[in-house]
Amino acid sequence: MSRNEQAADPDDDLDDLPMRALPGPREYPSRTRTIVIRHGNGWQSLAILSLCVLLLAVVLLGHRALGELDRSSR
Repeated sequence: MSRNEQAADPDDDLDDLPMRALPGPREYPSRTRTIVIRHGNGWQSLAILSLCVLLLAVVLLGHRALGELDRSSR
């Protein structure tokens, strides 16, 4: 028996499901919700900044090394 055979059962028709009433405006909760946004510490921003500066330094050093190799091969 496969999983798809259950979907072909004619007894499980959507017409047989009972209708439920939509809630009126008075049935909604009267309390308001507060959204709390937690701020991280400064070390995360400092770590990202340090990684970006390190990546920039590696790229610049690689560019300089390739330029020296290009000049020496001429």
